[in-house]
Amino acid sequence: MSMNKKKQNFQIGVVLALSLSSQVSWADDPAKSPMNMGVVAKADVGISTLDFPAKLDQKLIYTVLTPGMTLTLGRVFLTAKYGFSLSDADVSEEDEVGSANREDIDVSIGYRVTDQIALFGGFHRGETEIDFEPRDFEDDADSFTFTDRYKESGLHLGGSYAWRLGNAGVISATVAYAIFDSDNQFSQAADDEEEGEAPEFDDESGHIKGDSSGFSYGLRWSVALSDKLYYSADWKTNNFKQEVQVETREHEVDETIVHFTMGLNWVLR
Repeated sequence: MSMNKKKQNFQIGVVLALSLSSQVSWADDPAKSPMNMGVVAKADVGISTLDFPAKLDQKLIYTVLTPGMTLTLGRVFLTAKYGFSLSDADVSEEDEVGSANREDIDVSIGYRVTDQIALFGGFHRGETEIDFEPRDFEDDADSFTFTDRYKESGLHLGGSYAWRLGNAGVISATVAYAIFDSDNQFSQAADDEEEGEAPEFDDESGHIKGDSSGFSYGLRWSVALSDKLYYSADWKTNNFKQEVQVETREHEVDETIVHFTMGLNWVLR
C-alpha cells in the first residue's frame, strides 16, 4: 500500500471516528494488522441551540466546548466526549427572565465495515438547567426564583459514510436513531389555565417523566494540517419527539438541538 493511500485511509478513518461520537481507522489496513491500536484526542468549540417551543418562547443559544477521545483496535473503535456550555444562554419568557446551561455526555462503540462505511451504537445523556427569576423580582416581595431542568438519557444506533475530496480533505454524513427516557423538573406552570380547558404541556409543573425518540443527522468536514493534526467542522441536528403522561393527560411535544462546531484532532498514536 502506498504512503499516500495509507494517509488517505487514515484521514477517512479519523473523520468516521469523530462524526457524531462515532468512528476511527488507522494508517494500515486493519485486515493485515488486526491488533493495530490508535488514539485520537479532540477538542471542538462552537454554538449549540435548543428549541423547545412547548415550554420555552425562544431558542436557547450557547457557546460550547467539547473535548473527547477515541481509541481504536483494528476495525473496532470506542469514542467518548463531554460537551458543556462555556457561557449561559439568555432566557426571556413572558413573566420571567433567566439563564440556562447545558451539558452532554456521549459514549459510542462501533465497527468500520469498509474504508468509507462505519456502524455504531452508544449511550447519550444530556441536561439543560434554567434559573428563572420574575421580571418584577425587585418590586414584588412575594416573587421568588426557581430552576427548571430538562434531562434525557438513553441509547442511539447509527452509521456514517465518508467521501474523499483529494487535497481538500474528507466529508462524512451520519444518521442515527435514538430512544431516550426524559426526566423534566418544571418548578411552576408558565401559564394560568382557563376554567374548562384541558391543561397544555406549558401548564404542567412538578417532576414529569416520559419517553423521547427521534433522528440525528450530521455532516463533518476534516482536512489534514500535518501527519498528526487534523482540522474539522461539524454540523449536527437532533430532532426528537417527547411523549409525556401526567395523570390522565397525554402530551406529545417536539425538541430540536442543533450544534455547529469547529476543532482540532490530535493523533496521539
